[in-house]
Amino acid sequence: EQVWSRYKRFTAVLESMFDYLDEIFTWRHRLPKVSELIRDHMKRRCFSSPLVAKNELFTSQAVRDETLKQVRFAMGFVL
Repeated sequence: EQVWSRYKRFTAVLESMFDYLDEIFTWRHRLPKVSELIRDHMKRRCFSSPLVAKNELFTSQAVRDETLKQVRFAMGFVL
C-alpha cells in the first residue's frame, strides 16, 4: 500500500507539472503523455516478472481490497 500511495502522489505531481507541455507537444509530435510514461515505467519495473503476472492476487476474479483493485485496473491486470 505504501508503494501504491507514493506512486499515486508522484503521478499527480508529475502530471500537474507537465500538463502544459502535454497539451502543447504530445499531439504535434505524437509523444506519449507523462501519465502513460509513468504507468509504463511502473509496470515494467514492478510488474514485469512472470511470478507477478501469475500471482493469484492479480489473476483471481474476486478481489475485496480496494488498493489491489486500483493496482489491477491501473496496470492492466483486469480480466
